[in-house]
Amino acid sequence: MFMKKLFLIFISLIFLSCCYSTAQTTLHPIDKAEQDCISKTSDTQVMNQCSITAQKEWEKEIKKTLSELKSVLDKESYKSLINSQNSKV
Repeated sequence: MFMKKLFLIFISLIFLSCCYSTAQTTLHPIDKAEQDCISKTSDTQVMNQCSITAQKEWEKEIKKTLSELKSVLDKESYKSLINSQNSKV
């Protein structure tokens, strides 16, 4: 059971790190939408709004992933994960 939880954490972290990789050739749909939005304007304020929208979508994605992890991790493991994430912010 512990190995399964560890595996899920590992996969989730890989997923999140891959999404932010600069060497990535295939963009995540959130990043693609942001790039498309920015490319359609020369207005800095609109570009900023594109990025703010993308950030909000990433926050939703992270909350969704954390919720999935919470359903499979025991209370202490989940608390440890949250503390680890909060220390990186």
